[in-house]
Amino acid sequence: MKKKITHALFLITITALLALDSPPSQGPHGGAIKKAEGYYVEMKNNPDTSFFAYLLTKKLKTVSNKDVTAEVKLFFPDSTATDVPLKAIAGNAFTGKIIPGFYACKITFHIYEKEVSAQFAKEDQVVQK
Repeated sequence: MKKKITHALFLITITALLALDSPPSQGPHGGAIKKAEGYYVEMKNNPDTSFFAYLLTKKLKTVSNKDVTAEVKLFFPDSTATDVPLKAIAGNAFTGKIIPGFYACKITFHIYEKEVSAQFAKEDQVVQK
């Protein structure tokens, strides 16, 4: 009996630690979020109209876009891909004109001579209302 209790406590502890390290399902701007090299990347896409990307700290605070550049690579069902530069705008966001119909994208930020990137699949790209 003591062995079962110890095993159960061990599993509960491991589960709690893993939950602490996993990001929330939604970023502070309402977009999808992925962990990336000590940062988080948030992507908010409204098909056919707008695309926004944010670089976030470990505490999900938006990193200043001053002296930071970004681009997104869009992947299409016909096996083609297109690179789109993202423009820094107010609110420490990045935005760009996207091509409708992509099924996945990879956002890359260039910060402090380092690249930080995250890939998002179509199911990640739902804008929260």
